[in-house]
Amino acid sequence: KTRAARTIDTFGDSNDDINVANYVPRTINVVDFAEARAFEINAMNDALERARQTRNTNVIQYLPRHLRRRAASHNVKRLPARLRKQAAEEIVKSTKKPNRRKKRRPGSLADEYKRRQGTKRWLETHIWHAKRMKMIELWGHKLAEYPNEKSIKSSYRASQHLSIIHDASYFGWIQISGDQNVIIKLLNSVTDPSLPSIGSERYLNGKRQCSTFLYHYLMYPTHVVAPINLIWRPASVIDTSAENNKVTRHVLIWVHGCAFDEVFETLEIAIEKMELQSEISISNLQDEFLIFELTGPRSTALLQEVLDIADVASGSNTESSLDINTSVNIDTEIREVKKTCINSEAHKTWATLRDLRSSASLPPGVVLGLTVFDPRLRFPKKVPPRTSQISPSSSTALQRLLLSWPNNVANCDIWDEKCRNHLKTNKIKDGQRLIPTPIDSLIPILLIQRDGLITTSNKSDNDVDSKRDLKNNVASSEYNCGWNLIMPSGWGMDFWKSFVFAGAWVGGLRERHSNHFESGMQCFPYDFPSTRSYNLYSKQQKEKHEQEYLKKPPAKRVNYKKLQVNSPFEPGFEALMGIKPTKDGSNITSGDVDKEKDDIKETKEIIEGDIDNMDEGKMTDDKPLSRTQYNKLVAEQKLWLLRGAKNIKLLQRYCLSTHPDSVEGLWAELQTQIKESFAKRGISLLPEASGCFSLEKALVNVRINLLARGCPKWNAIIYKVGNKNTYQKWERKIRKSDDYKEYLDDEINDKEVPCADDIIGYIITGQFSFSQGHGFGIGCCSVTKCLEMIKFERRYI
Repeated sequence: KTRAARTIDTFGDSNDDINVANYVPRTINVVDFAEARAFEINAMNDALERARQTRNTNVIQYLPRHLRRRAASHNVKRLPARLRKQAAEEIVKSTKKPNRRKKRRPGSLADEYKRRQGTKRWLETHIWHAKRMKMIELWGHKLAEYPNEKSIKSSYRASQHLSIIHDASYFGWIQISGDQNVIIKLLNSVTDPSLPSIGSERYLNGKRQCSTFLYHYLMYPTHVVAPINLIWRPASVIDTSAENNKVTRHVLIWVHGCAFDEVFETLEIAIEKMELQSEISISNLQDEFLIFELTGPRSTALLQEVLDIADVASGSNTESSLDINTSVNIDTEIREVKKTCINSEAHKTWATLRDLRSSASLPPGVVLGLTVFDPRLRFPKKVPPRTSQISPSSSTALQRLLLSWPNNVANCDIWDEKCRNHLKTNKIKDGQRLIPTPIDSLIPILLIQRDGLITTSNKSDNDVDSKRDLKNNVASSEYNCGWNLIMPSGWGMDFWKSFVFAGAWVGGLRERHSNHFESGMQCFPYDFPSTRSYNLYSKQQKEKHEQEYLKKPPAKRVNYKKLQVNSPFEPGFEALMGIKPTKDGSNITSGDVDKEKDDIKETKEIIEGDIDNMDEGKMTDDKPLSRTQYNKLVAEQKLWLLRGAKNIKLLQRYCLSTHPDSVEGLWAELQTQIKESFAKRGISLLPEASGCFSLEKALVNVRINLLARGCPKWNAIIYKVGNKNTYQKWERKIRKSDDYKEYLDDEINDKEVPCADDIIGYIITGQFSFSQGHGFGIGCCSVTKCLEMIKFERRYI
């Protein structure tokens, strides 16, 4: 049949010589034609669909599993010959995936780190810390809390004998520019009048740092914001405006990161109330500077080994400029920026301090403006061992320097914005070959001596509290002494690696707080009740302890109601002052879990209300307030902290008097003292304004020393000794002997819980003190309750 089909004549008779062009074209029916070829059309559509679906399939996947080879993915000869051509085309089309080294190039790595930050900012040393320390989210930053491999005792030994470094670059920076007298007038209205003014002669030339407390506008002593540090730009580099020939001065302020926004807002409100917008400019320099805190007796030696001073020719006693115009290939703009001002006298002073054993010997808050080379250009050296032999010439020069600190050693180019921007943009890359060139970076830095008693205590120049502290065996402030190193941003990691290699012990927030604690000083914001920063910190701690408490079943947790503890998760200062009266009973009861959660929720709402109800508009009203309005402000006033050396001395003198008067007498004396302090600054207050505070809502800082065993913790309750016989028994034992074991056993066996009316305060920082060898705590007590206790016992605690 097949042969017969092949012989069928389909074109007609070939012998007929007929012109094909004469034929009329045939017509077809489209429907019939499609029906006749439906099978072919469907087969073609199926083939196209299969081809579309198999485009992402490799050739090797067509083979059975037992014929597949791993090497076939890159070697086509491992495939059958019929598939090699198609496999070769697929290999050419595919691109090689970037390796890890290529992914971690500086450009892409920086973008990745920026993405990972999210809403929490990273410090420049974040990656280094994240690999070695416990990180927490706090104050809008990702900060290091404590080292993973070191205990708190090892950090204490480092601060006592070596040097411990802490990256405090989470501090915020503010610059105020304007006329000198106008700046002094502004800051005098918002700072503590009991401390030296920023306009004092010791601060104006910029050779010393001013440390004080910031308050809301004319609201001293109640509405404290935070402790701040200030420094004037040296008078030798002041700016003169060509328009009006007025001298423009600059003040640099740095403050803790948790209070930066509130401080900036307070200054803006004060400028607005005093109508100084046209005379003063305030700038946010939060991303312009970095600060490292070095603590310990070996901090000076560590800085001497790491910092490579850029000296000029010896014998120059005045400020000189490092001329780098010898290179003909240097750009003209770089030449202008690189004419770096080198303070030769500051460098000589720093060289004289090489044999200094402790920075505590220096005048408090002195400033050195140095110019150093890029730390990456020199491999850091280890800190040499301390020597006890000092040459007579060095000893004489050092004694002369300690007696009279030079005036013009605080000047450097860190104040110049163009210099800071040039250093940031023209910084050499890591790993680049180091060839000595005239355009090597010269980095201006500021070294500020940090006195343990200058930043957070009540010490003034005529204060004798330090002598009393030594007599009462309170820790020395040298545990918190050291240096503050201020540098332009962008150079943090370069200096950090050099310090760590040279032998610095790294500490986090816990170590910084511990250094203050061992010195017997308050640390912001942990030890500053009545501030907004403390309220936020206390709220976080409360939520943390609540969660830990509710994880335990009712039978396995403490029954706070039975122990008569009304505030188990945070210091109950509001209830102590009567600001927020609570219901009879405690916030936490035993048994009913639902009731516990309701009480906790109610307490949480109260705290959130306290934080949200801080009305700053009432604190900064421009119009004079009437007596009725001031009484209303006092009634709405939250608790406040009584601070200042003069105020504390007044309280001590009042308590030690033979016949102490009522609280109104102390209030009147304090009011008079506040008016006199403001009058010395040229500020006259209304009679109502000077007395706009209530001692019934005042707190005072106290130090708690345990007689023997025991260790106070955060939120521990401070009771007064209500029984006079018990008080006299302990008093006699303290005078006669140091063995309190017998009496402590009696106290332990006594299961009676003191009355809630005997509560006078709470511990806000407490633990075992390594410097004193026993339990130690820093707390706050009610002023009126302390006066009642002293009036009853006729003694000052």
